[in-house]
Amino acid sequence: MSNMRFLAAMACALVCCACGETGITPANKGDQTAVKLPPPPPDPQPAPVVSSETFLIKYRFDFTGKMAASGTTEKVVSRDEYKRCEDYLIQEASGSSVGSDGTSALGFDNAAVQGGQVGFSVTLRIHGPGTYKLGPGDDGVVSDGTGGEGHIFSYGPEHGSGTITINRDGSVKIIFSGWRNPSDDSESGAVSWACK
Repeated sequence: MSNMRFLAAMACALVCCACGETGITPANKGDQTAVKLPPPPPDPQPAPVVSSETFLIKYRFDFTGKMAASGTTEKVVSRDEYKRCEDYLIQEASGSSVGSDGTSALGFDNAAVQGGQVGFSVTLRIHGPGTYKLGPGDDGVVSDGTGGEGHIFSYGPEHGSGTITINRDGSVKIIFSGWRNPSDDSESGAVSWACK
């Protein structure tokens, strides 16, 4: 009879899991504890669609500190305006796509990581290939996408540094350290991107 109870309990557990329930309550002599299963992993981002009319840019990031995260994300760019991927990167990095104050914004938004998203950007005056250091009037932000104050780390000349290297092929590498959130937590790391 004990084998029958075991098989019945296993069948019940399989049915509960198949129905998508997140907990199983064992029926062991009045035991009222519940075993919680971990939440399912987030849905993976769909793969970008690359065609003969588009090209792909691959971003890599590695953040260390309060908001540690690492991974990759990709961006598809139309060939309507650019013949080659390198042309797009060089145009973006040349300062040609500048804001009204003469600055260029470089980075990415909404890269999926375990448990959420991250974004990264630097805004500074650039004029093509070379090495640049963040200084007064420049901006840098790392965010986990929640919008909460403790989840946004910013560059400030009094706390933090950032070095941006732009190569002739348009590939970019940024190394930053000491960026702070309002709670004075620190974030550092590296970001790079290139045509894939």
